[in-house]
This record gives sequence, C-alpha cells and structure tokens, in this order.
Amino acid sequence: LTWYYVVERKKLQDSGVSEEDAKAYLRQELEKAAVLCMYAEEHGYTCTEKEIQTRREKILQEAFFESFEEKAGIPYAEYLEKSDLALQYGILSEKLYKDKYDAFRSGEDQIGETVCERVSDYWAEFLTEEVYTNMEQYDLREVDAQIAEAEDYYEKKSWQCIRRQEYFMDSDWQEGIMSGRMKERGK
Repeated sequence: LTWYYVVERKKLQDSGVSEEDAKAYLRQELEKAAVLCMYAEEHGYTCTEKEIQTRREKILQEAFFESFEEKAGIPYAEYLEKSDLALQYGILSEKLYKDKYDAFRSGEDQIGETVCERVSDYWAEFLTEEVYTNMEQYDLREVDAQIAEAEDYYEKKSWQCIRRQEYFMDSDWQEGIMSGRMKERGK
C-alpha cells in the first residue's frame, strides 16, 4: 500500500488538504477498502495469486511505474511485495461490484428501504447500509499496520522535491487499483 498511499497523500496535500486531513482521509479510505474485501470474502468471493499476478503484469505494462520508481524512490521489489493487498482489494471489489451491477440490471433496485434509480446509487447504498455499517466487526490490524508503515515512509521522504507532473499517475490506472472507490463514485 505504500506507493498508493504516497501518491494519494501528495495529491491531496497539493490540492490544499491539510497534512492531518489527508492522513485521516487516506486511513479511512484504505480501511473501507479492507472492509469491503473482508465482506466480499465472507460472502464467497475469492482472489487467486494468478489473478493478482495478471493484474500486476497489466498495470506494469500500462503504467509508467519505472519513472515513478526513480522519482519516488520506492524500489520495484518493495512495490511487488507490498502491492498484493491493494491488488486484492481492487479485484475483490470489482467482482462484488459486477454482481451488484448485474443484480441491479436484473431489477433488484432496493437496499433496505431505499429504492435506487441508478446503479451508482445502488452501489453506494449497498456499501453504506450493508458493508460499512459494521466496520467494527472486522479485524483491521493488518491493514492498519500497513497504513502506519506507509505513513512512516511518507514522513521520512522529502516529497517536496518531486514536481507535480512527475508523481501523478494516470487516474484510470490508479483508480483501477482501488476500483471500489471508482465504482463507489459511480464511474
């Protein structure tokens, strides 16, 4: 999660979000992603090593990772080692989203008492009412440890020397990693 955290935090702070607000926002978003994946796993969704490897290969073919590595100082080996959790989040959330999308398209348009007119509303309501309402039941120690490690890494680096265009990733690629966020936004 380190590379994702670094880029997102830098973007937030460059857009005027305070350091503390950026840290809090990222922690919340990453915890939500973890909860979504735990929920998905509880409901029978799986993510194989092969799927993670395929996703990693696709990202590395499409992205400018090598130039990011040079500028951000995140070694390629560290990226490969620490990206599995973020890739798993993306894969599981995509599978869950696809099923919810299909259910909505098949006429299931209600979550609880709320009838939804658009699939994006249906997905957001599902996340709010069925996934995130019980966040405290999930063990977030592993993801919290990784977030703390990413925060520590960020604090130890001098990100001010990286020019804006050098660390920004293509937004479709970046959000594809955490596709739960992309789907939650209704894209």
